Amino acid sequence: MAYAKGKAGKRQKKIDTLAKKRDKRKAAGKGTKLVQRRINRKVKAQKSAAAKKAAAKKTAAAKKAAAAKKVAAKKAKPKKKGLLKRAYSRVKKAVTGVKSKVKKKRVASAKTKLAAKAKKAKAAGKYRKQARVQNKINKRLGSKKKHTAKSLKKTAKKNASWSKAKTAAKKSGGPSMSTLVKARGMHKKGSAQYKKIQNQINKHYGVKKRH
Repeated sequence: MAYAKGKAGKRQKKIDTLAKKRDKRKAAGKGTKLVQRRINRKVKAQKSAAAKKAAAKKTAAAKKAAAAKKVAAKKAKPKKKGLLKRAYSRVKKAVTGVKSKVKKKRVASAKTKLAAKAKKAKAAGKYRKQARVQNKINKRLGSKKKHTAKSLKKTAKKNASWSKAKTAAKKSGGPSMSTLVKARGMHKKGSAQYKKIQNQINKHYGVKKRH
């Protein structure tokens, strides 16, 4: 007997083999329950596979029909020509422009209000509140960066130290902090000149360490 190619054919062949085995045992007066159970399982699996295949075929046909319908609808849609098309395009562009301007204005207004809140919280040293407001601003700008009270406090401390160092450098009458940092970068780390500049920077920061 010729069997179909693929899994379906293999399953059928297995079922037929088991059926022969069952008949043989039956003829010999032996039990056939276990063999029959195996046959039932194989038959069930075969039916399930056939049902899945049919469902997949049906879905593919439905998708194909929907795509064809969409293409036909697109072709049937009347095209705007000449003056009417240009006028429609201009109106659409103008409406989009107005909407865009309004949206930008709203975003800018909201950002300004939030920025004022963040500035007020920063001045009061309320870093948790500042972090919440700053995160709202970032969200409106489409940024995923998250601020925490700890990170803002650290930044504020760093900025305060830098401001203090800048003032000290100005009072000393020597080069500014920016000039010193730039000059330090021009020398190899650990060199005599590098150490000399680093000592000046440390002095302005109020750090007692000297190289």
